[in-house]
Amino acid sequence: MDPPRAGSSKDTLPARRVSFRAMCMLYSLNRWEQRDALRDLLNENDIVISCRYVPSGLAYGAAGGLSPKWLANLDDGLPTPDAVLVIDVPVQTSTIRKTVKRDVHERNIKYLRNVRRCYLQLAERKGWQIVSGTGSVQEVSRRILKRVR
Repeated sequence: MDPPRAGSSKDTLPARRVSFRAMCMLYSLNRWEQRDALRDLLNENDIVISCRYVPSGLAYGAAGGLSPKWLANLDDGLPTPDAVLVIDVPVQTSTIRKTVKRDVHERNIKYLRNVRRCYLQLAERKGWQIVSGTGSVQEVSRRILKRVR
C-alpha cells in the first residue's frame, strides 16, 4: 500500500494556499480514505508495514504548533500500529541525502529540526523504538531488522 498522502482529498480543493491546520486535516482525511484498504491488508497478512502513518501526522503537526491531543483526535478510530519505528536522521544528513525535489516541509530546516525533536519526544512518551538512520542503506536495514525480529 502506498503511504498515506494528501492526494485525492487535496485535489478537490481550489488551487489556493491552505492553512497548516487544514493541511493536517487533509492528511488525516487521506488516512481515513485508506482505512478500508489498510484493514483489508491487516486481515489478509501477518505483517503490514506502513511508511509515515498516524505518527507522522502527530510529529509534523506538533512541530507546527498544533495540539497533540487535537491531532490525535483527527485519527481516532483508525487502525493503530502494534509497533512504531522512528528512523532518526539528523536534519543535516537529510539535506545531504536529498538535494532536489524537497517538498515545502523539507525545505524548511528550522521546521525539520522541530519535527525531529517532536518525533523523539513522542517516541519517548509513547514507547516507540528509535533506530539510527545514519550510515549506509545496508547498515540502517540491519538495525531495522534487529528491531522487528
